[in-house]
Amino acid sequence: MKPVAVVVISIVALAGLLAAVYGAGAGAGSVSALGSLSCIAAVAVLARWVVGRAVPATQRRGASGELPESVEPQMVCETLHRRVQVVAQVNAVHLWGLDDGGKRLLQIAAVGSRRPGTEPVVVGDGVVGRVASGEGPLLERIERQSLEGSPQTVWRYAQPVGRGAVIGVAAADIVGQEPHTPPLAAAFEELGPFCEAAVSLVRAQRQAAVARDLIEASQVIAGTLDPDVIVRTLLVRSLALAGAQSGSVMLKRSDGDFEIVVARGLPDGVEEHTRVRPGDGIAGWVAATGRPLVVEDLQNTGERGRRHGVRSAVSLPIADDDGVIGVLNVGSAAYGAAASESQTASLETLCRISAIALRNASAQAATHDLSLETLKALALAMETKDPYSRGTTERIVELAEQLGSAMGLSESEQDALQVAALLHDIGMSAAGDVCAVVDRPLSTVEQSLLKTHPVIAADVLRQAPALRDSVPIVYHHHESYDGTGYVTGLKADAIPLGARVLAVADSFVAMTSSRPYRPAMTAEEALAEMSRLAGTQYDPEVVRALTEILGGQPQHSRDF
Repeated sequence: MKPVAVVVISIVALAGLLAAVYGAGAGAGSVSALGSLSCIAAVAVLARWVVGRAVPATQRRGASGELPESVEPQMVCETLHRRVQVVAQVNAVHLWGLDDGGKRLLQIAAVGSRRPGTEPVVVGDGVVGRVASGEGPLLERIERQSLEGSPQTVWRYAQPVGRGAVIGVAAADIVGQEPHTPPLAAAFEELGPFCEAAVSLVRAQRQAAVARDLIEASQVIAGTLDPDVIVRTLLVRSLALAGAQSGSVMLKRSDGDFEIVVARGLPDGVEEHTRVRPGDGIAGWVAATGRPLVVEDLQNTGERGRRHGVRSAVSLPIADDDGVIGVLNVGSAAYGAAASESQTASLETLCRISAIALRNASAQAATHDLSLETLKALALAMETKDPYSRGTTERIVELAEQLGSAMGLSESEQDALQVAALLHDIGMSAAGDVCAVVDRPLSTVEQSLLKTHPVIAADVLRQAPALRDSVPIVYHHHESYDGTGYVTGLKADAIPLGARVLAVADSFVAMTSSRPYRPAMTAEEALAEMSRLAGTQYDPEVVRALTEILGGQPQHSRDF
């Protein structure tokens, strides 16, 4: 493939990622499928190009059987193990690749009876780390071990992977006398292109996975208005992207301080008791400056991280064009495990998308609260026409909310119930206010008019799309459990649950309120009457929930 083609593919990958990320950041709720596919597909093409460039076609055929049939890392290690076994007694062969930041080596594959641990190796540490730092091929004794009762020396030979810039290290652990370096070097040199291709392939796959995770996380965050979902998704995906074990999301309080709202991997009590002022400590500095901060060795800084078992960490502002609203902290217990530049860039993108989503959620919540306050004002205004109903609306709303929670209504169902409780009697004016305040039995005509108020109220609410979920509750709140109620004579579970809840709340408040034609019942009397009518007029389960809410102590009903 010509260099110009590689440049074009790289641009396609970058454009795809940017289109996906910024499409999500714009709050569209979905990420461009074309952007996702073009990004990942381009990375895959680049990986294949790297493999083809690193391994000559004559070697890739491997007709002799001494060369790998593919550049799959495990197969490359197995082949290298067999080649080294010809000239020395091999314990293990292992292949390492530099992480995106170039500060650690990650084990890609290993074979043998005594393979090394999979913990990342810091560049400059040990034989493998020193080779990665540029010291060239090295052979050193690393330990003495007992095999079949006799002491044996273990040697490690390591050689850099990559023509030009080092991208990894290939190593072999050999038992016995010090091996001759030339035969080892020859085997490693011959398989060097395969090792380079294997490391390059894994790095490309890792970058594609990061891009995919970033896109998926952006989709979730941009597609919700639930602040809890936003911050939890941000933290979980950030920990995965950074390969970190612990972290937290801090949001700005009304007093300007920042407090933890969600955390993972931190000691008990930290989440509840951590509050930071702008400028104080690492998170405070990030909050004050709006800039990310990577810390490599918290053990020697005197910061809280030392107490929390965190050694390498990165803190990033959760911010948009309007300023900082939070701080993301992710950390690792290992030295040198701080997020690389590419990981930090991905985390910054997630933080920005999260800031936009959190502001959208806040605006939505404020709009919702304003709407409810407006509806409440309307309901209170209607109460002024009936001196006997003043204060009852708020009591009905509060009791209906508690009953709805006890009956397991979802958040959206609770919202619809709240609106219905506020406006269920909005049709009384059209039906005839006299029906509600006369101190004599209603005439047949007046009874008929009274029964039209749920229909009128439902018609009014139906005109506002945002209130339509409340329509069935208002329309059916005078149905009876046995089917003898109005408007349509529904019975039992055919009556919407919200309507059954509202019926109990409305009746209890009405019974315990004074009317022109009777004094208020006591709470004991009202509960006894509703229990008597459970199964006929009222849903027995809702009446039972009412009894439990009052805790068997009816005097608490004065709050309703």
